[in-house]
Amino acid sequence: MRARLYVAALAVLILSGSVALAQLLLTGAGQPVNGGGSTCDPNFSSVVLLLGNDNAANGTTTFADQSNSAHTLTSSGAAYSNLTAPAGMSTSINVPGSNSYVKSANSTDWQLGSGNFTIEFWIKIPNQTGLFLLNTLVSGVDELMMEPNGSNFIQYAATNTSTWDIENGSTPYGSSAYQNTWTHIAFYRVGTQFYNSMGGSVTNTGTSSGTMLATANPLAMGDQAGAGSAFNGNFASLRITKGVARYGSSNFTPPSLPLPHC
Repeated sequence: MRARLYVAALAVLILSGSVALAQLLLTGAGQPVNGGGSTCDPNFSSVVLLLGNDNAANGTTTFADQSNSAHTLTSSGAAYSNLTAPAGMSTSINVPGSNSYVKSANSTDWQLGSGNFTIEFWIKIPNQTGLFLLNTLVSGVDELMMEPNGSNFIQYAATNTSTWDIENGSTPYGSSAYQNTWTHIAFYRVGTQFYNSMGGSVTNTGTSSGTMLATANPLAMGDQAGAGSAFNGNFASLRITKGVARYGSSNFTPPSLPLPHC
């Protein structure tokens, strides 16, 4: 059925003289692999969280997941939308410390397993050390934790609740260029290789064939799952793509904003 609709649409475009559009339909041109810009994302069906915030009003404390999963997002403390934003956006989410965060309840969508995935967002913060940005950690060890580390960024990832056996924060990446400047951050898996990037500059930070811990905790953005370790800064356009590695071992150009909702 889908194939017949595709052929019919192609015929209509050609008969109406829209040859250029027909060529786009045939080639898929205009659909970047990284899923940025005004065209639809070819991997949108694999997006399990899209906190785009591109249509949020200044000052709002209500945020929406624009993926098909439509997870409920809860704002706590003083987290709110403000006018500090990266190019292509009008607002971002400000987390001014003091136990402020955005959180979504536990879901199998946060259980990344042994497959590929991509976690990415834009961030603008001052120089900070050891303050949680994105994590499933309540205490001890859990599936995932990402945080700024002075002039770098670090990740932790585990297959168990005892040790950070996939990534333990020992391989920082990036530079102080992200401080007070909107910068794209990504953490992703390609087979057994784990990569991190800052502004499209890629670092291979780990190798593991293990299955990441199936967390039972919520996903927290801006705090240690509400445990009182909030950072102070802004983040925007947070996207989690499960089952797809949007980037590889080579440096890349981060996607343009806003991220597509289709």
